[in-house]
Amino acid sequence: MTYKPKSERLKYLADKWLAGTISEEERIEFDTWYSSYEDHIVTDFSAEKLDSLESDLYFDIQKNTGMNHPVALPRSTPFKKMFYWAASILLIVGIGTFIYTRKISQPALGHSQASVIVPGSDKGNLQLGDESAYNLDELADGVLLSRSGVEIVKTKEGEINYVLRSKESLDPNHIIESSIATPNGGQYKIKLSDGTRIWLNAASKVKFPIAFIGKERIVELQGEAYFEVAKDTYKPFVVKTHKEEIKVLGTHFNVNAYQDEPISKVSLLEGRVAVSAKQGNYNTVLSPGQQTVNGPKSVEIERFNPEESIAWKNGDFIFNNERLDQVMLRVGRWYDVQVEVDPEIAAIQIWGSISKSEQIDKVLRLVQLTNDHIAYSIEGRRVYMVPK
Repeated sequence: MTYKPKSERLKYLADKWLAGTISEEERIEFDTWYSSYEDHIVTDFSAEKLDSLESDLYFDIQKNTGMNHPVALPRSTPFKKMFYWAASILLIVGIGTFIYTRKISQPALGHSQASVIVPGSDKGNLQLGDESAYNLDELADGVLLSRSGVEIVKTKEGEINYVLRSKESLDPNHIIESSIATPNGGQYKIKLSDGTRIWLNAASKVKFPIAFIGKERIVELQGEAYFEVAKDTYKPFVVKTHKEEIKVLGTHFNVNAYQDEPISKVSLLEGRVAVSAKQGNYNTVLSPGQQTVNGPKSVEIERFNPEESIAWKNGDFIFNNERLDQVMLRVGRWYDVQVEVDPEIAAIQIWGSISKSEQIDKVLRLVQLTNDHIAYSIEGRRVYMVPK
């Protein structure tokens, strides 16, 4: 006899699976139900009807799993078949939204495993050229210190501001360098003395003078940062990385230049920037919507999606057909975990989006939804991505 639990029970099991709290006994019950229905569901709908059901189901899954940006569905046959099956079940039992993958080889994550890995937060270290150093997340709000007519202030919103009280109080002979660095699992917002704002991503460092004198405003970057540059026609703003130099007058752009990655990107959202790559003495001027991709052998210019480029700044992960190993580099930095990706699955394309405030197990489950061949496990602060 076919096993037919009540629809309320099915929704209960599906919700527990999505939350990662389903027990092994409940998983077996859910699997038994899936197996009994899989070969007996009548799917005599038109292709247009199935596509409509698939789309509706997908957006419900976005809502229930924390995915908050529409992303094109993969067209792989196994994944599409699963959506068709789920849509058919949805019509028959009317249980709401759930998604279930039969071939899960690892047990559900327990709270004891996931609880030690929390999302990143505002964390950073401030260092000055006079060799003084400060842990920013341990400091109270207000004026932290004053140097050469510049006050360094921590606001209630957690932003570090460099405030030039007056040009008369500025001592150009004692302008010192300042740097702010974030660890894995950290991020920080900075407002420079000229009014330029910087959002610093995890495992990144930006270095700059506490006040700008001379003909240029020069900062040095390691890692990733988003810049909203204050306009100054007579004093260009220059960002230097290990691969390129970006010169602007006033604009919004993102720079991704981690030294442990083979590619760096300069993505322009507003205004114009001149990019000079060290490789081959390459020079170009970008218009909004363009980015340079500086790889091991060449520099290319391509169009990009602004929402994807600065998703990290806005508190999201967006994966749009990116390699699994590249996706896990970002996840590892944000959650401050060591990640090992099996070479067999490293090139699998990942899609989807989710808030960076979610627990890591929810992010990894989203990754699993993309491809039937991915499994994961967590041991301490190590995440293993392996073939299923």
